Amino acid sequence: MNNTRNTTSTVCRRIQYLGIAVVLLAMSLLAGVAMASTSPSEPTTVAGETKASISNHWATTEVSASVIRAQPFLIPLGAMKKKQGIWRPEAFEAIQGHVDRTTWSVHGEAVVTLFEAFSKALASQSEALWLCAGRRCGNASEWASQVYGERLLYGRDEFMRYQVFRLASGEWITLFGTARSADRQYLHLDIISPD
Repeated sequence: MNNTRNTTSTVCRRIQYLGIAVVLLAMSLLAGVAMASTSPSEPTTVAGETKASISNHWATTEVSASVIRAQPFLIPLGAMKKKQGIWRPEAFEAIQGHVDRTTWSVHGEAVVTLFEAFSKALASQSEALWLCAGRRCGNASEWASQVYGERLLYGRDEFMRYQVFRLASGEWITLFGTARSADRQYLHLDIISPD
């Protein structure tokens, strides 16, 4: 009889532990769903289509992609200038929100040609705010280090292109093209979704 009580007691404890484990598992799954719903939303149709068009172009290969939280993110609206020993855009917009960043390498096509094609497509669906080409953008190495924090994007001044767009949805898009040589060309897209 005593043995039966011990067995029953052990079974009851195991059922309790199993119940607690199931509850903890359910809570962790619900927390994951809640966290997923607070993550950045997908880019709007225009932004998403632009990103997909670049990704699907025969001459591009994705090098890196990330989504970051920026507090704030500085969107250059003017050339890079050195003021009091510090490089920064002569004009900019500071935005808080999520930044969807993607960089592609470009092969078999001039990055300037791709930049112009995607820039034209974006301009037809958004408000084009600022465009620069070549040395009018400022120092190319400062764009790579100060704006993008990515030395991969360092290129020659004459091949640099940059344009800023604002969508009706409130999102901002920046398109940047650069080249060091014919086999080191890059296209970079930032989609900024304000809070």
